[in-house]
Amino acid sequence: MKKITIYLILSLLCNLSNAIDINDVKKKAEAGDAQAQYQFAYALINGEGIEENPKLALEWLSKSVEQDNADAQAMLGNLYLQGKHVAVDYSKAIELLEKAAKKSNTDALMGLAMAYSNGWGVTIDTKKVFEYYSQAAQLGNPSALTLCASAYFTGNGVTKDTKKAIELLTQAMNKGESSAKLFLALLYIGEGETEKDLAKGIQFLEELSELGNSNAMYRLAHIYWFGEGVPADIKKGMQYLFSSAKLGNAEAQNDLGAIYLEGSLFPKDLKKALNLFEKSAEQGNLDAINNLAGLYLKGTGVEKNENKAVSLLEMAASKGYSKSINNLAALYLEGTGVSKDEKKAFSLFEEAAKKGYTDALNNLAHMYLNGRSVERNYDKAYEYYKKSALLGNPVGQYSVGRMHLEYRFNRYNVVDGYVWLELAGESGYKFTEPEKNNLSVLSFKLSFDDRLKASKMKDEIKKEISQTKAKLKNK
Repeated sequence: MKKITIYLILSLLCNLSNAIDINDVKKKAEAGDAQAQYQFAYALINGEGIEENPKLALEWLSKSVEQDNADAQAMLGNLYLQGKHVAVDYSKAIELLEKAAKKSNTDALMGLAMAYSNGWGVTIDTKKVFEYYSQAAQLGNPSALTLCASAYFTGNGVTKDTKKAIELLTQAMNKGESSAKLFLALLYIGEGETEKDLAKGIQFLEELSELGNSNAMYRLAHIYWFGEGVPADIKKGMQYLFSSAKLGNAEAQNDLGAIYLEGSLFPKDLKKALNLFEKSAEQGNLDAINNLAGLYLKGTGVEKNENKAVSLLEMAASKGYSKSINNLAALYLEGTGVSKDEKKAFSLFEEAAKKGYTDALNNLAHMYLNGRSVERNYDKAYEYYKKSALLGNPVGQYSVGRMHLEYRFNRYNVVDGYVWLELAGESGYKFTEPEKNNLSVLSFKLSFDDRLKASKMKDEIKKEISQTKAKLKNK
């Protein structure tokens, strides 16, 4: 099952459903009307019909809270939860949100769900998260319906039920919730354990795209770029990618930046690449942060700055981004931008490898193969190369093959070596001319029985690779 990102932005501030006469609201607020005080505070917070003034808004919000107004309690509670216009105070947040939730306020219920989901002032509790989202959904909140669907889809806090998830997503979509429609679209195009309906999925994505949904545009870009169920159309894919990036989609900005950096489709433009990576990184895109680090490390399009590169890698690594953890390890291994520390490098490679990052698995294998910071151990080297190989990494597959063709590794087996080298080539490994010649000679020397054995073995390994990848995606 592919993990589906739910592109859902929750507004944890209570929303005013209708336009209001700000002067009339102000008069009522000054007269002591609690709901008007909340409405006036909301207008001041968001600059709706009046100049934005968060400080004054908080004063009016507090007056409404003193009168036990649920909307005001929910709004102030969520402000304390987010640390917006006030210092973060989880204790006050939870107290206010619980009071409002008891009055069936959906924004309070959503806020409490977020608190229990992230451990903000409370212990993380997925069952409570689902409970609060369910209550909000029953009260008609479409975002809550989508989040309940997500819980049913993943089995997080509730028994997994894909059918129920789709039912809730459909309800939310019919209420105009774009994130639910996007979720359904991703399911229909095959990103989940449900019956595929590519035509309907693309239809939903195109409808969302017409409404300016940058996430739908980004997914369509990939569909047309790679020809996923439709004839490949790079031009159309690029149009969607440009549109998505222009609307501020961080993933699209990062991908477009990579295209300008490579210069594969149009002339290389390092200035545009840098600008797009920076915009994406500002939104927290970890791959963009990693890419920026690469530019500063090599001085590509910017003045070389190893310290900045290390700082960027550390930022992404602290968020658990495997590629950056691996890259940071490589710097410690060679002493680039940091003091050389092979033990720390090994530890970081292990951290990334545990997440299934194949380059890190290869790097650990290399350290065991050459005895760097650890005692040389060919069995361990083979073990890590094999893990990488079974996740489809061509370098891992090539290395396993080579270890079967050299006597010093005590694994000599011509058929095994040949099969793994063949798989490496199919996975994209770039053989040198001498290596191509050696593989041809090896193939020529195989007997008829060896060829049959190799063919069967290759099919079995491909199945194992598919299963291993699926297991990693389900984690």
